[in-house]
Amino acid sequence: MRVISGEARGHNLKAPKGMTTRPMADKIKGAVFSMLGTILDQMDHDWGRVLDLYAGSGSIGIEALSRGATWVDFVEINAGVCRVISENLEHTKFTGKARVNNRQANSFLNSPPAAPGANQKKRAAGGLHRRKGGEGRNKEDRQIALMAEGPMLESSPADPAPGVVTAPDEKFYDIIFLDPPYADPKIPDTLEHVARSGLIKPGGLVVIGHWPRLTLASTIGSEGPDDRVQLNMLRHRRHGDSAFTIFLAGNPADYGFEQENEPGAEIEVNSAQPGEDEDTIEADE
Repeated sequence: MRVISGEARGHNLKAPKGMTTRPMADKIKGAVFSMLGTILDQMDHDWGRVLDLYAGSGSIGIEALSRGATWVDFVEINAGVCRVISENLEHTKFTGKARVNNRQANSFLNSPPAAPGANQKKRAAGGLHRRKGGEGRNKEDRQIALMAEGPMLESSPADPAPGVVTAPDEKFYDIIFLDPPYADPKIPDTLEHVARSGLIKPGGLVVIGHWPRLTLASTIGSEGPDDRVQLNMLRHRRHGDSAFTIFLAGNPADYGFEQENEPGAEIEVNSAQPGEDEDTIEADE
């Protein structure tokens, strides 16, 4: 598992031990990002701010950072796996552009972390108090504890400390990635939750990896108050026992696209090795 293209191209990434996570294969990841790059170019958009739900090793969010994303929030429920994400961010030197959130995906969608305030200053070297044994630690405490171990360092914008990272305070994300367990029966519900969360920009993209036999609606959610959006299927591709679907937050016609209502063609991919040109990993559009 490696970074395919961009600033950190060729860097190998650490995978969590055990079988509790299923990282997206490099050849599928390459196809996803190749297609996303084409879409973003047509829209004249950059990678912007990214949310990586069910982050696992962090491979997807790190690929986005390597290609130019300005910030990534990683969301992963397993604390041990969160530490792997932190190690991968340190290895690729992206700790200053990321925050790892040890939370359940739907919980994050309900209440994303606030921008750091004056009373939330966290120092990188030994300045953060940790409860021994984790007693009484709630979700916020777990997130702050992980900040001491990895890239999630916050400071007051008015009083930055050396070695401290300040998370951006924008509410919206330009791209939201979801790579949940394929057997999760609530994948359609989670997409509905994303649509009504108010976290995706109008014109933003939502990308989900899933089992090829899962049928997703071509339109999810509806526009409404509190920044709710309608997600419209833009691309759907499959390869073997994997598939991914890209949704657009808004009307595809407004951005020069036609909405896709039927499953797309099989992805044609080749296995690229580190150092090989990214063009060896292609998507049939």
